[in-house]
Amino acid sequence: GAAGLLVYTVFFSAWVLYITVHYPKMVSLGQGAKVIRRYRFLFQRFTSECYFYAPFYLLRSFLLALLPIVFANHGQRQILLFVMVLLVFGFPQAMLKPWHGMLPNLLDTIVTGSLVLVLTGAAVLQGSQTQDQAGMESDIQIFFSMFMLLLLTGFATITGYEAHLRFFPDPRFLGFLSHHKGGCAVGARFMKMELERHTRGKFFLDSDNLVNIEFLLHLVRSASKHLVLLLSQDTLRRPWCAGEIATAKKNKVPVICVLFDDYEEAKGEDLTLEAISSAWTPQAFAQVALQGVTLKDVREAYLQIPSHPKVSLRRVSALGQSVATCHDDSQFAVATVGNFCLGRRPPDRRRVDLDWSGLEVVVVGNCMDGEDISRCFVLSKQLQKVLQTVLGELFHVEQMDEMPEPRHLLVSLTPNILTSKPFWAVLDAARRKWKNTKPILVRSPDFVFPSREQILQMGLLTHTELQETWSHLLSVIAMPFTPEGHSTVMEAEVDRLCKMMKDGNSKLLPQSSSSSSSLQEDDTERNVCV
Repeated sequence: GAAGLLVYTVFFSAWVLYITVHYPKMVSLGQGAKVIRRYRFLFQRFTSECYFYAPFYLLRSFLLALLPIVFANHGQRQILLFVMVLLVFGFPQAMLKPWHGMLPNLLDTIVTGSLVLVLTGAAVLQGSQTQDQAGMESDIQIFFSMFMLLLLTGFATITGYEAHLRFFPDPRFLGFLSHHKGGCAVGARFMKMELERHTRGKFFLDSDNLVNIEFLLHLVRSASKHLVLLLSQDTLRRPWCAGEIATAKKNKVPVICVLFDDYEEAKGEDLTLEAISSAWTPQAFAQVALQGVTLKDVREAYLQIPSHPKVSLRRVSALGQSVATCHDDSQFAVATVGNFCLGRRPPDRRRVDLDWSGLEVVVVGNCMDGEDISRCFVLSKQLQKVLQTVLGELFHVEQMDEMPEPRHLLVSLTPNILTSKPFWAVLDAARRKWKNTKPILVRSPDFVFPSREQILQMGLLTHTELQETWSHLLSVIAMPFTPEGHSTVMEAEVDRLCKMMKDGNSKLLPQSSSSSSSLQEDDTERNVCV
C-alpha cells in the first residue's frame, strides 16, 4: 500500500512536474519531435500558452479524491475543503482558459460552479443533522480564520511589493536589443524570442515596446540591465544605434555584441569624428543630440566595442555547412547572451540533433540571405508553439533524403528569393517528390509577385519548368507574415496559418485551362491583392 502510493503518486507527480518545467526548452531544441510524440497525452488537451496546466489539473483531481479518505468521519470538513479546492483551482481556470476551444472551458466553469452550489446545499443538510454542534462550530471558525489570514497575507504582500518598486525601482528589461532594422529586424525578433525563453526575463525590442522615440535612450539608461548589440553591416551608421551605444557607455550599462553575417570590424580611419559624422546627416543626428549624446561620446563608445564580449552568428555561412550547424550556432549565441545577462559563465557548445520522424510541416526559404534564414526559424518556432507538432526547415535538396513527406510545405517569399538557385531547386524537387504535400505561401510585406517575363529574364528556369513549378506556386494565396512588426500582429498571422492547416484548406485558387500567360497574370494580380 505505501509502496504503491509512493510509486503512483509521488514518482508520477515528480515526473510530470519535471517534464512540464523543461517542456518549452525541449520542444525548441532538437528533442522537440521526440517530446511532442512521447508526452502528447499531457499537453495536447491544453493550449500552447497553458502547457503548464497539467500538474495543476492532476493536483486538483488528487485532492478531490483524497479528502473523503482523510476526513471520512467528518462531513462538514469534507464540504468546507471541497469548496476551498474547487474555488482555488476554479478561479485560475476561468482566467486562463487552458482547454482547447471555448466549449470545454465553459463546461469546466459550469461544472465547478454547480459543484459549489451542490456542496452549499449539502452544508445546510449537514448542519441540520449533525449531533456535534461544538465540533462543527470549531471547524467553521478554523476555516474562516484561514480565509482571513490568506486575505490579509495577500494584501500585505501586494502592498509591500508595490512599495519596494516605488522606493527601489528595478529595471524593467533584462536586456535592450540594439539593431539596425534594415539589416537585422528578423534576427532581432529571433533573438528576443529565444532570449526570453532562455532567461525567463523581458527584453526590449522597439517594434514591441517603444511608445515614444523621445524616451528611447532613457530606456537604455534607466530601464535596461544590459545592452545586446546586434552588429550588422549598417548598425554603426545609424544615429539611434549610435545614441544607444553611447548612452550605455556613459551609464556603465554592460554590453555584449552579436556579430551577424555582413558585419566587419571598423578600421581606425572609420572611427575619426569626421568619418562618424559623415555616416548620417546633421538633421538625422539632431534628435539624438537633444538627448545629451555628442559625436565625441559616440566615438568613445565605438572605440570600446572591440573590448566587449562577443559571439558570432553568421547565419549564411553556418547554413552552408548544414541546418544542424545553423541551429547549433543560433542556440549557442542565445545561450551566450542569456548567460551574460544572467551573470553566469559562458555556456559550452552543444550539438543539436535534428529528428524528422513524425514531420508535419516543412518551411522553405532562401539560404543565401541571413534575414530570410531567421524568418524561417521564427516562423517554424511560432508554428511549433501553437500546433505542438514536428516542424523542419528545408534549404537544400540534400536534406530531403532525411525527411519524410510532410503534410504542408510553407514557402517563405521575400524580395531576393526568386534569384536564389537553391530555392528553385528545392521547390522543384519538393513538387516532384512530395506529391501529396499541400503548399502554403507566406510573404514579407515588401515582396511583390513578378511577371512571367521577369521570371524568364532571371534565367533560372526553362519555360517548361516555369509552367510546372511557378504556376503550381501561384495556385496558392500568399498569406502575410511580418516578424519585423509588433509581436501581436505576428501571432495573429501565425494563428491564421494554423487555422488554415488544421482545417486542411490551403486556399487553392481555381486554375484556368487557358494559356499559362493568362493564368500567371490572373494569379499574380490576386496574390498581390492579398
